[in-house]
Amino acid sequence: MGKASKFKKLRKLAASLPEVNTKRVIGCEVTGNEVIAQGVDEVNGVEVDENAKYHQRKTIATPMNHNRNLKRNFYRNGMDACAKYATAVVNFAEQNSKPEPLSEKP
Repeated sequence: MGKASKFKKLRKLAASLPEVNTKRVIGCEVTGNEVIAQGVDEVNGVEVDENAKYHQRKTIATPMNHNRNLKRNFYRNGMDACAKYATAVVNFAEQNSKPEPLSEKP
C-alpha cells in the first residue's frame, strides 16, 4: 500500500472521528466601555478611559483537526500511532459526553 492510499484512509478515519474541542487563548482588542461593563475600573493602576482600546485575553473552544493530528502521528510512529490516537479520541469523547452521576447526600 502506497503513501497516498494510506493518507486517503487517514482522511476517511478523521472524518469519522467525533468532534472534540480544545481550549485556546487568543488576544483581542476591546474598548473601554466593554471593560467598564465587565466591572473593571483600573488597568495597571490607571483609570479606564471609555474611548481607549485595551488588549484582553479570551479562552475559546476550537475543534481539533483530526486529519493533521493523524498525519503527524503517521510520520512520527506509523499506523499503530494513528490507531492509538483514534482510540484515545473516541474514549475521550465518550467520557465527556456522559453526564456525571448525582450524589445523594442526606
